[in-house]
Amino acid sequence: MCPRRHQIDQGMGCWLGAFDRDLLVGDLGIFADGHVGRYQSVETRPSHRGLGICPALLTTGARWVAHHSPNATRLIETDQHEVAGQIYRRCGFVHTETLISACRKPLDA
Repeated sequence: MCPRRHQIDQGMGCWLGAFDRDLLVGDLGIFADGHVGRYQSVETRPSHRGLGICPALLTTGARWVAHHSPNATRLIETDQHEVAGQIYRRCGFVHTETLISACRKPLDA
């Protein structure tokens, strides 16, 4: 069984979707362990961006965390300079940490 599915079955997470009739136009996962409520795979269909779908899903996810894990800190990871980072800040998220990574090409490349 998929780890996310197992967590959902155990009440540790949920997957939310926004629909335009039968078309899925936005979705995200939210998972909480008592300490952290972490958003996963936040997506909005390009044809439906700018309509408030992402903020609505983020708000619904925050309500889910508040109900299921009231002391958890909500967390989302994104590039703060991209459009997604701007949307998250408008929804009340604040930049708290910068992650940096480096990759080395294989010697035979």
